[in-house]
Amino acid sequence: MIHQNTFAITYTVKNEANLLPDAIAYHLAMGCSRIYVFFDGTTDNSRELIQGIDRVVCADSISPGALTSPPKWVDEIVPRWGESMDVRKRINTLFAADQAKTEGIEWLINIDPDELLILNDQATNSLKKTEAFFTPISAQVDQILIPNLEAIPTSDGSGKPYIDCTLFLERFPITELLWRFSLGICRKIVSNPKYHAWADYWFYHLRFRGALPRLMKHPVTQESIPAGYFLGYSNHKSFIRTAVARDFKFNIHRWEKVTRKPSNTKKGKLLHYDLPSTEYFCAKFRQRPPAMLVKAFYCRYQFAQIARELPFETARQFFLNNICISDTAIINRMKRNGILTEIKFIADFMKERASHLPK
Repeated sequence: MIHQNTFAITYTVKNEANLLPDAIAYHLAMGCSRIYVFFDGTTDNSRELIQGIDRVVCADSISPGALTSPPKWVDEIVPRWGESMDVRKRINTLFAADQAKTEGIEWLINIDPDELLILNDQATNSLKKTEAFFTPISAQVDQILIPNLEAIPTSDGSGKPYIDCTLFLERFPITELLWRFSLGICRKIVSNPKYHAWADYWFYHLRFRGALPRLMKHPVTQESIPAGYFLGYSNHKSFIRTAVARDFKFNIHRWEKVTRKPSNTKKGKLLHYDLPSTEYFCAKFRQRPPAMLVKAFYCRYQFAQIARELPFETARQFFLNNICISDTAIINRMKRNGILTEIKFIADFMKERASHLPK
C-alpha cells in the first residue's frame, strides 16, 4: 500500500513528446506516487516514450460509460464529450481521482505537460520531499490551490523549454484583486473583447510604469494587439483530496461546489511554460480545433490566428519581437521592479537528466 501524504498527477495530452518525458521525470524525482496519462488523439511518439515507466499509467481518454455511477455534472457535459478536449479532461480527472483513492493516494492534481510543480513556497533551490509539503495541511482542507508563474522566454529557444526558460512573472495578489474588479466594471460597460484587452494593457502598463512591454503588433496588418500581465492564464491549478473528490465537480483549474463549497488553502507554485519558443507557439495553436479558439479572449485569439494562418517564419518574427523579451536592460528593470523571479534549479535538473540519456 502506498504511504499517506502522497500525491498523484493526471495529464490529458495530445502530441506532447517534447515535454511529457521530462515533466514526468521531474515529478517522479519529486516523489509523485502515480502519474495517469490520458492520450487524446495523440499521433506522435509520446506514448512510446513513457510506456512502461514505473509509476506511470497510460490510457486513452476515458469514455463516459467507463465511469462508475457518474455524478450529475458529468451527465451534463457528456453531450460535448466528442467535441471538447476540456470535457474529456474533466472526465479523465474524475476517473483518475477514483483510481488514486483506490490506491490509497491522498492527493491528486490535474496539470499539463508545460507545467511543473514546486512544492516549496520559496521556489528557490531544489526538489523537496512531498511529506514536508502535505503534512501540515489540516484534515479539514479539501483542496490546495497552487498559483501559477508564467515563463518569460528570452530567445527562440533550443527546443528544450525547461532548460531555456528560467525567468518567471511574479504574482501580486492585491494588484490582481484590483485588476479583476476593474475588468469586471469594464465588461459591464462594454462587451467588445478588444476593449477588455486594452483595459488589461493600460491597467498593468500604469501599475508597473511601463516596465513590462505588452503592446504587440500584428506582423502583417501592423494592428496593435494589447496584452495584460498574463499571456496564458492568471489563476492556479489545484490538488484535491481524493477521499472527497466526488463531493465536488472538476472544472479544469479547480474543484467547485456541488452540495457544499470545498475548503481551500493556497500553497506552493506551478511554473507554466506557456509559449517558450516559436515552434511550441505554432504547434500549440495549430493542433487545436476551431471550437477552442474563442474570440472572447482577444489576445489569445490573435495569437491563434497568427500561428495558424501565417508562414512559420512570419510567426517566428512575431514571437521574437513581441512575446520573447531578450533586451537585458528590460529584464534587469523588471527584476528591480520585482516583476521577474529567476528559478534555475529546474534547468540544472533537466541538464543533468539529458546528460544521462542515450545519445
